[in-house]
Amino acid sequence: MWEDEIVHRGSGATYRSRFGPALKGKSQKVSNQWRAHLEWAIIHCNSLVRVVVLKANDSQANPRTVDSCYPDDSLVMRITNFDVASGVFEACTP
Repeated sequence: MWEDEIVHRGSGATYRSRFGPALKGKSQKVSNQWRAHLEWAIIHCNSLVRVVVLKANDSQANPRTVDSCYPDDSLVMRITNFDVASGVFEACTP
């Protein structure tokens, strides 16, 4: 999940992607995997996902390039809305 799209409120968090998995550069092959992994989690994990935080080189760019990323072991979120065609999704802490 893009760092700038995660909103923390109190002990919870929400996420609303603006673009879906349109990546460029070395990260481009991740785009198709992104959708497949979200679909798998929805079907097999009751929509729960562990969060990997992506920091964009330019948060206004589309497609984006990844500056850095890290797993946030303390953050588990539930996918609440997912558009398979575009890859845009929403999530919140359970």
